[in-house]
Amino acid sequence: MAEKRPRIIVTGATGGLGVVVVQQLRQRGCNVVCVDRDAALIEHLVKAESHHAGEAVAVAADLGSTEDAQRMVDTATAKWGGIDGMLLAASIIGTPGMIHTQTDDNYDAIMRANVKSTWLCLRLTIPVMIKGGGGSIVTIGSVASLRGNPTLAAYAASKHAVYGLTQSAALEYATQGIRANCVCPGAMDTPMVRAMFKIRGNGDPAKGLAETVAKIPAGRMAFASEMASTGVWLLLDAPGHLSGQAIAVDGARTAG
Repeated sequence: MAEKRPRIIVTGATGGLGVVVVQQLRQRGCNVVCVDRDAALIEHLVKAESHHAGEAVAVAADLGSTEDAQRMVDTATAKWGGIDGMLLAASIIGTPGMIHTQTDDNYDAIMRANVKSTWLCLRLTIPVMIKGGGGSIVTIGSVASLRGNPTLAAYAASKHAVYGLTQSAALEYATQGIRANCVCPGAMDTPMVRAMFKIRGNGDPAKGLAETVAKIPAGRMAFASEMASTGVWLLLDAPGHLSGQAIAVDGARTAG
């Protein structure tokens, strides 16, 4: 009998991190539900990676919507009969600025994209995992899950919330075979992070990059592949007793 392929949901699948996660999972033979807002991009990703062993299906969804999040879960169960793991990479930074300059709309958009989406994915996916005997959940937090971040207060608040949800899920469902861990990137070389350099450098992206790298003991930003391989390890290979943890992949930035 053929070995059952792990069935994994990946949100934010067309982002700088999500694309690499999907590639690594399919190289490992996983079947992947690829979820993102942009229907054309997500369909392109599925077709572009069709040479890998694992299958993939595209779901265009706004995961701040209960209906869209439920459709994602229903797609996975209809296609493959269950869900063994989930990696939540969908996220936005929002507009940077001091707290007193921020708008309610910016705050609300960040919380919807980063926190409500995580809440809905957990709430709707966990019952399916329990029915299948358990599973592994990986959220993507940030070093801003562990400490404040000037000019990104709402983002930091959202990432603290993501870690809190992850820990709570780990505690609530430990006896039902579910593990939940939070990967906390520092500066990662993705378009979303690079878009911040012009702002941090007061109009000079090179200055913003230099200031960012200067805070990293390792002397460079992380590669998306390093973050992706950490998430894939947690999904597929990590010990069953590893749960409820924030794993900083940040070049030792939070070590001091």
